[in-house]
Amino acid sequence: MSYLRTRPLSVGYLRCFEVTARLLNFRAAADELALSQSAVSRQIQSLEDELGMVLFLRHTRSVELTEAGVVFRHAHGPDISEADWRFFYQCYERTYLEHGNAPYLTPAFFKQMQSTMSSNWLLFIAEINGRPVACSLIGLQHEAGKPTVAYGRYWGALERVDCLHFEACYYQPLAWCIANDVQRFEGGAQGEHKMARALMPVSTHSAHWLADMRFSKAVEEFLTREGRGIDNYLEHLDERNPFKRSE
Repeated sequence: MSYLRTRPLSVGYLRCFEVTARLLNFRAAADELALSQSAVSRQIQSLEDELGMVLFLRHTRSVELTEAGVVFRHAHGPDISEADWRFFYQCYERTYLEHGNAPYLTPAFFKQMQSTMSSNWLLFIAEINGRPVACSLIGLQHEAGKPTVAYGRYWGALERVDCLHFEACYYQPLAWCIANDVQRFEGGAQGEHKMARALMPVSTHSAHWLADMRFSKAVEEFLTREGRGIDNYLEHLDERNPFKRSE
């Protein structure tokens, strides 16, 4: 199934979906939108037809989101509840265990961050019918009391939903950054797939001291060669830059 679109979705359809997904009832959604119940139903049906997927399961007195109808909420700083932090760690731990590693950050670490640096964290939670299924945690850098840089991300999911990783880790944080005038979003290390999501690679640096001078010299020689290889690789990736170049 292709999800490439040739024209944008109607804002009215998206507004109708947001309200219906939040209230899970066509009548209640109609009341909030000041529309008839049949008009809400038709707009949702039109949206499903355009997307080629079922977003809601219809019941007699309510509707239920399908997996394709995942909705997101976010919480910043003190608004991240104890339950949200517990759910986040459950997801974070599971991600590491699924890859055969033990999580290196403990619940006590995040508890400390919650109490001493709460404003530096932004949490996105994906839900299906009000049930949390995945989340991503973003670090924020502030200047003059406002977030200026967002750093991604710790992530995890308790259920498999197609493309949920990209939505939670990139699209939702990017939208939040744009809405809040954040100057830069760092998507995290690795992955050429990030280029298709407007995240271009940049070189990074670190400093190390090695006590054994012979070993230090060998590492230095290797890094000289490796640096040239990295420069060539960055040039190669830049040729596949997804952004239009100015004439």
